[in-house]
Amino acid sequence: MEADIVTLEETITPYIPDWPLCLAARPINYTWQDDCAGLQICERQGQKETTWVIQTRPSIEAWRIQDQKRLPVESLPSFRIQSLLELVEPTRDDAGQLLLALDPSVSSACAFLNFLGIPKSTLAILAEFPERHFELLKAAVLDGRRFHELLSANAALAFLYAVPLYPVGPPLRSRLRMRAKELLEHYGFVNVSARMLRKVSRTAITHERLVALRDATNKDRWLARVLSHTRSINGKMLDLLGTDRNVRELVNAQFWIELSKCDDETDLAPNPRSSLSEIRENARSFHIPLPAKSIGSEEALVSLDQRVRRKMKSKIFETIRFPPPPLSGMTGSRLRITPISNPIALDQHGHRMGNCVLDSLLKIIEGRVYFYSAGSPFWPSEATIQVIRGHGIWWLSAIEWAHHTRVSAECMSEALHWLADAQGLPKRAFSESLWNRH
Repeated sequence: MEADIVTLEETITPYIPDWPLCLAARPINYTWQDDCAGLQICERQGQKETTWVIQTRPSIEAWRIQDQKRLPVESLPSFRIQSLLELVEPTRDDAGQLLLALDPSVSSACAFLNFLGIPKSTLAILAEFPERHFELLKAAVLDGRRFHELLSANAALAFLYAVPLYPVGPPLRSRLRMRAKELLEHYGFVNVSARMLRKVSRTAITHERLVALRDATNKDRWLARVLSHTRSINGKMLDLLGTDRNVRELVNAQFWIELSKCDDETDLAPNPRSSLSEIRENARSFHIPLPAKSIGSEEALVSLDQRVRRKMKSKIFETIRFPPPPLSGMTGSRLRITPISNPIALDQHGHRMGNCVLDSLLKIIEGRVYFYSAGSPFWPSEATIQVIRGHGIWWLSAIEWAHHTRVSAECMSEALHWLADAQGLPKRAFSESLWNRH
């Protein structure tokens, strides 16, 4: 164990070119204080400077220095063990030795870690937690080897020993003497055992997430049973546990099992919490019923989201009224032209044709634009006709076959003839050479 401790003699930093510039730009600096065997942490954020001190003698405590007064604090949110480890990362080159001698922060960090006497392997584990590094460090100092073993075996339980879930309760020394079952009962975990906590990923553990795990499983024993059969409990699962129960009830056991296979570090898929919350909120706002426990996979989640969005769109469209078609359509054996007279029909036409006619919704409502569907047995596909009002008449603005395919000259000619006839104008009023100008 002795060889695993960070020592001042063996600890130097990687080579950093232009080291004086690096020191000036560093946002956090450290200073060793002999009187209390402590580390002073000075953090700069813009023009603001904040100073904390972690003392290790006579006991490990922390305070914030303000107006030359010491104010005791229970937590240091910005304190990161990883920052200290990166500062004292051992190397063997001369540049590292020089920086160790010249940079007070490096030598102070080395002295602090050396005085604590905590194995580097324990410090590396503590650094993986997303938060509460000071409280975890205190527990590691007070409980030594036992806490190190607990960190490796059950990181979530170790976190609960070190970090109180309630602002008032037994002090750290008393908590460390509790049995696991006693500690969980004290914090109100009814359906969560120490065995289940072993599944919680170390990099996902936060105070807020463990409270969410407790509250969700206390209210839903079915959920607790499902979690006991998952491979792991990762950050995405804990975030989902923190949502409203109405949101969680959209997913079934298979969804939780599939989600447990994700790796917080490598899986870049979107967090399902936001998608499920949005689905529930949209359904609530538009009075769309949702089936309970119907989502068992990511594909089912996407499918439900699309279905809810379609129903939302339909309900919105039901409240929108288009003005009457400015031009009458036509029906014949050779050519059919039909006005698209409501938002639902326009949306369906856009999906069918692969175009963006729905973007012109406001212009249609204002009476500036109108769309028609045209078809002929002699054409390769249906066509979209867009007419636009100008100078007191309606002009041909665009005509396309499906997927923005350019129409034939014959198709263009027939559309222009219809446009003239529908307005009682001579056919030459809309020659193919003129329509583009308008």
